[in-house]
Amino acid sequence: KIGPKVKVGFYAYSAYRFPPRKVRVEPGIVIGLVPFMNSYQKTDAMYKEWRKWGAKEMFQRPNDLHVNTGLPMGFEEYLFKHFQVGFQNDIVGTDYDSLHGFWAATGVADYILARAHIYPSRTFEEHFNEYCSAYGAAAPEVKAYYTYWRREMYGKRLLPNWKKIAERG
Repeated sequence: KIGPKVKVGFYAYSAYRFPPRKVRVEPGIVIGLVPFMNSYQKTDAMYKEWRKWGAKEMFQRPNDLHVNTGLPMGFEEYLFKHFQVGFQNDIVGTDYDSLHGFWAATGVADYILARAHIYPSRTFEEHFNEYCSAYGAAAPEVKAYYTYWRREMYGKRLLPNWKKIAERG
């Protein structure tokens, strides 16, 4: 009655990341969904569940950048795909925390994620190639370098052991 255009937002996080079960989300409430790390399917299902309970506007606030420790670990494609889950579920924005600024080691991840916000319809490979092209004649070597980390570190070591790593903290 007082401010019909005013909206209120809150984070759907931790124990309260699940939508209500007895009441519907009212118009004007914007949900900041903190999705499951490393599970595109669970994140997608969470968006759909919130929509089922009336959420019209949501933004993505993942903890994904916490994995950036300043070492090249090849998580840039994971970040891109997780963003895409939100984009495909019609998010109205994002709120990433923990941008540590380790550009020399993991700038490719920051670049691809930023470009995905501007050009969400482009593929990971398009963004990755664009990033590498800035290195001119060295682009093939830069591409091989980041591909190595994505395949050897993320694909073969981190991803298969994600649950054990999370349990150890």
